[in-house]
Amino acid sequence: LQLKLALMEGPDFPIALGAAGIFKNGTGRERAGGEACKGRRHMLISLMKEEEIPQVAALEQVCFSEPWTEQGLRESFARPEYLFVTATEDDQVVGYAGLYQVLDEGDITNIAVLPSAREKGIGTVLTRALIEAGEQRAIHAFTLEVRVGNAAAIHIYEKLGFVPAGVRKGFYEKPKEDALIMWRRQMPAQ
Repeated sequence: LQLKLALMEGPDFPIALGAAGIFKNGTGRERAGGEACKGRRHMLISLMKEEEIPQVAALEQVCFSEPWTEQGLRESFARPEYLFVTATEDDQVVGYAGLYQVLDEGDITNIAVLPSAREKGIGTVLTRALIEAGEQRAIHAFTLEVRVGNAAAIHIYEKLGFVPAGVRKGFYEKPKEDALIMWRRQMPAQ
């Protein structure tokens, strides 16, 4: 499974999507470092590798009140119906997203970004990469739950084509909060 190379540039770093480890800088040249990239940070979005699981588990601990365990991540990673993507900077995982596939639907299980790396568009890029990878698996509908009080995330999901579809009462613990159910559907190509 290969993610299509796509570029998203921000003020702090360029972001390249791709499993091959390719970066693009503002000049359009593909590079993995060197003189043109000195002083600039690079973010790579790719399919999660098994060796990244401990870092993802640590990220879960930082971001969620009820985090997945490293063992739970390992078990899910080994199952073909799960799909994970990571954002790495200098070989350090700064964000990840995952989904669980049932037939042509993908349930986005988690999207997490280190607090120090937030507000740079990483969560949006991870979500786009996860959707792209899911579409390559013939997923045509994506769903997720988000805390009803997380207006920033809801806004991002709406920009990505998700629409509210209902509420799960008391879905979240620590603190107790309802979840907004959102869906993004597209018709399969004929």
